Amino acid sequence: TDDAYVIAAQYPESYHTPFEEGEEKIMEDWLAAYTELIQSLIEEGKVDADRVYLTGASMGGGLVLRYMTDYPELFARVVAMCSRGTINEDLSVLEAVADKPIWLFHAESDFVNPSVNSKEVYEKLVELGNKDAKLTIFSDEDLEKLGVGFSHAIWAPVLNDMEMMEWLFEA
Repeated sequence: TDDAYVIAAQYPESYHTPFEEGEEKIMEDWLAAYTELIQSLIEEGKVDADRVYLTGASMGGGLVLRYMTDYPELFARVVAMCSRGTINEDLSVLEAVADKPIWLFHAESDFVNPSVNSKEVYEKLVELGNKDAKLTIFSDEDLEKLGVGFSHAIWAPVLNDMEMMEWLFEA
C-alpha cells in the first residue's frame, strides 16, 4: 500500500514481568489514551476502522500482546516481535483474540526476552482454534544470514520483510 498513517508511540515507563505495584494501572491508562487517539482518527474519517494494524518489538512487543487482548476489536492484524510478557500467566486473555491474525517473531537465542514468551502465546492461540496465528523463530544461522549480530534485535529484518508486509496489509 502507498498510503498509511503511522503512530510511533513510546511507552513512558519500563515495566516488570510480572507487574510491580502500580505498573498495570499505568499501562491501562496509556493504552486507553492511545485508543482514544485512534478512535478520534477513525471518527474524523482519516483512518479506516477495518485497517488498523499494531506492531511492536521487545517491551513494545509485550505492549502489543497486552493491547490486542485489551482492545481486540480495534486491530485488523498484529505483529509482535521479541515480546516481553504482559499477559496473565495462564494466557486465558488470549480468548479475546482467538480469531485475529497475529504473527509472532522471536530469535531462539534471545537472552533479553526468552523465545518461550512467543512460543507459549502461539501454542495457546492454536489451542484456542486460531487458524490465523503465525510464529517465526529465527535460529542463530538465520540471524547470521540476516546480518543480525544481537539475537534480540530482530525488528529490522522483520519490518523489512516484504512477505510480512504483504500479509499485514492483506486485511
